[in-house]
Amino acid sequence: MSEMAPGELFNISVSPGLVAVDGEREVEIPCGSSAGIRLNTDGPMVVDIRKTMDLARDAGLFPLTIFQGMNMSNVLKAAFIFIAPNGNPDEHRSWVRTEAVELLTVAVSDYAQAEKVARSLVENENIAAIELCGGFGATGTAVVAEAVEVPVGVVRFDIHPGLGNVSGDKLFK
Repeated sequence: MSEMAPGELFNISVSPGLVAVDGEREVEIPCGSSAGIRLNTDGPMVVDIRKTMDLARDAGLFPLTIFQGMNMSNVLKAAFIFIAPNGNPDEHRSWVRTEAVELLTVAVSDYAQAEKVARSLVENENIAAIELCGGFGATGTAVVAEAVEVPVGVVRFDIHPGLGNVSGDKLFK
């Protein structure tokens, strides 16, 4: 192995072969052919994506953002409720906290318990949004959404691998 100096030709002595260079498609070297590689410092421009996006944001080129109008000193408190056999919301719960979001993950064992927990989270923990796991079918999602006055979203599995590959609607009516 040796260092490539700009402009110097490096012969490729293996054929047949294949050359794959940063960002380029593979180039075949047929049997009996010869090839060479030359380093060109006048090659394509490299864009620093993070710096470019920061400059565009600072220039106001992205007038609508997810955080527009939000006071980031107010942390979003959200909950993720998942359904699991023998889920105990008093025992199976955990917080994840970042600068912008505090997420409480809570296990429940059925839809009735999820409805009760959702109400309690909104009333007592100031939860402003709830995400439900894929074990909640359409019925379970509706039960929780009707119980609270905050946005309720759902991860979608119509057949959930953690529930024997059936919808929660079949198990927790």
